[in-house]
Amino acid sequence: MWTEKRQQTLSQNFLHDPRLVKSLVRHSSIGPNDTILEIGPGKGIITRQLLAVARQVIAVEIDKNLVEYLLQGLANAHLTLFHTDFFQFPLPRTPYKVFANLPFHIEGEVVRKLLEADNPPEEAQVVVLRDVGYRWSGFKCEGVFSLLYKPWFEMTIAYHFKRSDFVPKPKLKVAMLRIVKRREALIGNKERKEYAHFLRIAFGGGGRINKNLSECFGKRQLGNLAAKLGFSVFAKPSELNLKQWLGLFENFRRQQKPLSQVSKN
Repeated sequence: MWTEKRQQTLSQNFLHDPRLVKSLVRHSSIGPNDTILEIGPGKGIITRQLLAVARQVIAVEIDKNLVEYLLQGLANAHLTLFHTDFFQFPLPRTPYKVFANLPFHIEGEVVRKLLEADNPPEEAQVVVLRDVGYRWSGFKCEGVFSLLYKPWFEMTIAYHFKRSDFVPKPKLKVAMLRIVKRREALIGNKERKEYAHFLRIAFGGGGRINKNLSECFGKRQLGNLAAKLGFSVFAKPSELNLKQWLGLFENFRRQQKPLSQVSKN
């Protein structure tokens, strides 16, 4: 699944119970009309279950031995197998979904490629480290990553695994992250870079809201916005929810001062 250089240093933890995999796939939204992209299929324990319910499965695997194993054991007209590095693989141009057990060392790079693509998946269910999934989904509190993508995607934790569900057992806890593309984005694509810049300023000062956003809003203006949106100016950036951040960004955009003139603290 990863490049030959990475393959020398990284390993993947594989699910081993077909009953668990079957349950995960059957409880997803995958149906008979769906095209599924699987990243790093390994020996095909997930692939088999995907083929049982999906119209087409596209699997991308870098390991030559695993590719040969899959070709011998999973010959299927509905399976298209690519022996290549996922980061060099062009994503589908038509609607698709993703279901994958990702190597933990590169899970961030994989998810970013999917979410920042011109044609991102309609839905993705990916196995990731639990704490990473919590952070990305804003499970306990919002962070830069969750806020960066939530205007375009909904992210939730779909399942918590046991360490014994994998071979070899991972050292850290693992979860299934579910990402669903919103039918209507909360921010237009034209504002995407400006929104990202705004969040970097808001989280980059290492302080609380009143300090980090001091160059974006006047003291009275920020106080009024805090009262209107329901947060304290002395709150940490991670203590605000998505709706509050969207409200702050929308009010900032109404101002005349270009965001490029606001420096990071």
